[in-house]
Amino acid sequence: SPHYFYIEFLTGFIFAITYLKFPFLQFPDIAPYIYFNGKELLLFLNYLIMEIFLILIFFYDLLYKEIPDIFSLPPMIFAVMNGLFFNMPGIREMIIGGASAGVFFQGQVILSRGKWIGDGDVRLGILMGIMLGWKLLIVALFTAYLLGAIISFYLLITKKANMKSTIAFGPYLVSGTFAALFIGNLVIKWYTDLLFI
Repeated sequence: SPHYFYIEFLTGFIFAITYLKFPFLQFPDIAPYIYFNGKELLLFLNYLIMEIFLILIFFYDLLYKEIPDIFSLPPMIFAVMNGLFFNMPGIREMIIGGASAGVFFQGQVILSRGKWIGDGDVRLGILMGIMLGWKLLIVALFTAYLLGAIISFYLLITKKANMKSTIAFGPYLVSGTFAALFIGNLVIKWYTDLLFI
């Protein structure tokens, strides 16, 4: 199936970007030695584990429209470890992010009686909040809903879906998470500079 290629390509690509974010090995041009940063290595490995689960969620929800707890609960442990031991995000931001995401998504489940999103999306949202903190969570959610709206509109106008079609939302949430993780701080800086220009 083609999705095997996409999984392997996406995983390699994301791992490479993660190394650029946490370069635990650096090779200076003029020095005959290598700089090694143990903290960056631990962060790199921690994020790789969380990213593997996010990639699993992306494709599993895309194929089966379901997010099993076995994919969303274990990475929460690593996200909490990042907050407690590395302050990424800070503990306060992590708690606010996780709680806000839980209320936001659970509210949608209650209002729609489970028609808009499912319980798996709630737990994924909580993972996003803990992993990103409340500031980057806003970037992730904005990106996810924007992507969802654009792609859903495309599917409607091309008649590949209709108003009664069910569309997996997990892939959009995962895409928003990756966007927030890698460029979220740049987006926040751009937006705040725009406001206070």
